[in-house]
Amino acid sequence: NRCAQLVGPGNSFIDIKYNILPDNGWSILAIFSNTKRAFSVKDLQKLFGEGMHLNTIRALIAKLLKRSFIKIHRENCGKTHSQKTFKITLDGLATWEIYKERQAQC
Repeated sequence: NRCAQLVGPGNSFIDIKYNILPDNGWSILAIFSNTKRAFSVKDLQKLFGEGMHLNTIRALIAKLLKRSFIKIHRENCGKTHSQKTFKITLDGLATWEIYKERQAQC
């Protein structure tokens, strides 16, 4: 299992526990947040079914944050070639970042 962390304005964050699938998609196992209750695997399966991939993350995060428009930008973090940052802009108001491979509190 791996963890990614979305860091938002202030001290807000959302941690995502996930597996990388053979097709390079993500299978999300659990979601935690310091501003909302924890989302269990069953909660996520009710929302999106069992197979969740990277292309489902927009809808997932939009539902969690009650926003409809999310853009994801990929860019290198700079430290290692395998480490990337996914920046998410919510309606142009706030920027959240997913730190892939970060030691999130899952």
